[in-house]
Amino acid sequence: MFPKLSLLFLLTLLGQTLLATPMWGEKLNYNTGDGPIIKDVTISDNFFLFEDEDFDGFSDKTDHDLDGDGIHNIVDLDPVNPNIKGIDIDQDGIFANVDIDFTLHIQKNEKARAAQIQNEILNLYGITLVIAAKTELREIKIIQELLQRDIVTRFNHLDVIVIDERNKNNSNYRGLYEKSWKQLTLYKTQLKEIEEFEMTLTHEFFHVIAQEDKAFYREFINAVGWQKNFYQHNGDKSHTRFQVARNSFHAGINKQLLNSNNFPSLYSASSPEEMFAEVGAATLLQDKSKYNLFLTRFSQYKEFKSSLAHQLMSDYLH
Repeated sequence: MFPKLSLLFLLTLLGQTLLATPMWGEKLNYNTGDGPIIKDVTISDNFFLFEDEDFDGFSDKTDHDLDGDGIHNIVDLDPVNPNIKGIDIDQDGIFANVDIDFTLHIQKNEKARAAQIQNEILNLYGITLVIAAKTELREIKIIQELLQRDIVTRFNHLDVIVIDERNKNNSNYRGLYEKSWKQLTLYKTQLKEIEEFEMTLTHEFFHVIAQEDKAFYREFINAVGWQKNFYQHNGDKSHTRFQVARNSFHAGINKQLLNSNNFPSLYSASSPEEMFAEVGAATLLQDKSKYNLFLTRFSQYKEFKSSLAHQLMSDYLH
């Protein structure tokens, strides 16, 4: 006799079956000389939580190498077939399906320099830049310049940076770092201005930093006053202790936290992880603090400049 399956379990399976079907957006558009090719970008939401394609102990939804062939799913021409990886047509170390030399998402007059930067990023940092949306050379240069700051010298938690159209689950997302897939994605639909592109990139990059340098992340979070889901300004017991629901907005609590100058923005008050990323972005990009888009995002920047959080991050970056 088969065991009874709960309604929740059946609905979960149905939902994951639907997620396994590629959705709109996320297209690699390239031409290798044999005609244009449009291919879906492989994303984590297209795979099951309860399956393990390569039997490596990681569910497919959290496995950045589904077939165990050593190639990241997004770079892999066929991510579920270990016998098919991709073809490096021009012998530059990058498979044609993600090679900027062949993409149709970048203007012809910018393609050569963009492809050169893609190669430099891969050779220096081991990170593959994947273009799945219309992209400008200046945006690629911003990515390179951020990496060249050498905030960390080795990347164990970032394999790919993807420029995409939109997030299929939440079209309001500007960017997303997926730790299990070692992937940072920027969504162009929500990044109309170059300043927004740079601020979002930098914010998500500090989520990577939190993984690469966990010792500093813990030191920072503890020093400014986070203990699990509680925040107390600089750990000073004379200040009010707040309980904060992780990664969520509670308008009253979040606004009260802004009385502490450690928070450069309202969003930074949603969790210690988001605070770390926002503090990192506001500090690293502080030379742009005279611009309206910066001040719109980091609305508490004036007070934040004199905070312990700003001091700790400035010391770390210098």
